[in-house]
Amino acid sequence: MVIAGGVTAAAAVPTDDAVPRLVQGTVVSYSEEGPAIAFVEDGGDGQPRTYPLNSRFWVDRNGAQRTDDTPACLQPDISTPRRVELTFLDVTGSRSHNFGNFPYLLSVHCLD
Repeated sequence: MVIAGGVTAAAAVPTDDAVPRLVQGTVVSYSEEGPAIAFVEDGGDGQPRTYPLNSRFWVDRNGAQRTDDTPACLQPDISTPRRVELTFLDVTGSRSHNFGNFPYLLSVHCLD
């Protein structure tokens, strides 16, 4: 009986729902071209990865949600690394459409 209930519940829950992923780390550089950031994830391998800023949504260090301009912690004159929390949506690629898996950056939360 328990097994049948588990199977029924599993069948009712879609497996392709998009679930955002929160990642904390440090932005070590910002480029207005694109624009894009170089980000080092906490607990990662220490190598910066570049992500385009696809979304205009960001949260300032006081928790206010914003959609204007560039996040305050990501200005072109960034001279010291900035602590942020990024929200990603992991997109599964499609061979038939000629693109691979990639993380889509949804928002930036400035922690500094």
